[in-house]
Amino acid sequence: MTRVLTMTAFHSRQLLRTSFFLHESLLAPMAFMTLLAMGRRASGVDVGTDLWVTATTAGLWSTTTLAVGIIGFQRHQGTLEHLVLTCRPPGVVFGALTSAAAAIGLAGLPGCLALQWALTRQVSTSWQAVTSIAASGVACAASAAVLSSFFVLVRSATVFEPLVLLPVWLLSGLTVPVDALPSGLALVARLHPLTSAVAIAHTTEATTSLSLLGASLVTSGIWGVLAAALSARAHRAALVHGTLGLS
Repeated sequence: MTRVLTMTAFHSRQLLRTSFFLHESLLAPMAFMTLLAMGRRASGVDVGTDLWVTATTAGLWSTTTLAVGIIGFQRHQGTLEHLVLTCRPPGVVFGALTSAAAAIGLAGLPGCLALQWALTRQVSTSWQAVTSIAASGVACAASAAVLSSFFVLVRSATVFEPLVLLPVWLLSGLTVPVDALPSGLALVARLHPLTSAVAIAHTTEATTSLSLLGASLVTSGIWGVLAAALSARAHRAALVHGTLGLS
């Protein structure tokens, strides 16, 4: 675990040195927060003093979607072949790489706090808010591993990369309460680990919060198992069948 965290921190620093990733991590959550605040005010709804939590989570998912092409980007750079052939387990190598795509979303947290103060002159915090962001980080890391593994196996799937962001923003409770969705969509939404993580911030009862935390961690674990299966398939395609086209 220490090795994974160290490598994730390294990849995060490297990503934030690129202007594209830096702008995405800083501006996406603030843009989301601004639009959501404008929408609430236009509807006569109180902006709230905890909007920063929702915006930070939205930023985490925004950078998570960058993992869709992160392994493919390594192929473009010519480093993917070296990553695959390293002596370290693929789960460690690529888990750290994809987790970094999600982790850089936390860079937008200070900006969200500052914007919250500018909008409401008050910033509310709670242990549920902190827990929600932490659970969201785990959910996004698991999601990043699944997305990157799938998209590196299906090279033409990158065409659909822009379509990954908005559905989860809409279905996970970041913009519309999950209970307000049609039953079919609500069921689909709860299959994603981010949905339970987002809901933690909107509860006040400790029992409910812990239950949602458990649900988020369990679904994150399921997504992690799926990611491991997809990663193993990509590994076999590269080293056994020679069909991945690394170089």
